[in-house]
Amino acid sequence: MVAAARVALERGDVTPTLKWVSPDHEGEVRAVFAQVLVVHQLGPEAQAMADTYFFETLVRIHREGEGALYTGLRPPDTVDPAVADGGSAQERSVERFATALGNHLEAGVRERFAAAYRATQ
Repeated sequence: MVAAARVALERGDVTPTLKWVSPDHEGEVRAVFAQVLVVHQLGPEAQAMADTYFFETLVRIHREGEGALYTGLRPPDTVDPAVADGGSAQERSVERFATALGNHLEAGVRERFAAAYRATQ
C-alpha cells in the first residue's frame, strides 16, 4: 500500500492509492494527497514529513475500512511475504500470490502438525 502511495506521489496522481480505500473515503485521501503535493514545494524536510503523513492517513483509512485499528506504519521487512504479495497481485498475476499463500499455509500446517505429534510422544 505504501509502495502504491510512493508511486502516486512520484507521478502526482492519487489513482494508484484509491484501490486501498472504499469509495466513501476517496475524498479524504484525495484531499490529503492534494495538501501533500503543495507541501512538497517547501523543501526536502517538509516533503518527507508530508509523505509520511500521507502514508499514515492512507493506512489508517484502509484499516478503518477493514474494521481494524490503526497501529502505525510498519517497516517493510515486518510484513509477511504472502500478505505483501497479495497487495500487488492485481497489478501482476494471481499465480505469485497463490503460490506464496500456499507455501505460507503449508509451513504453518506442518509446524502445527509436528508440534502436535511431539506432544503425543
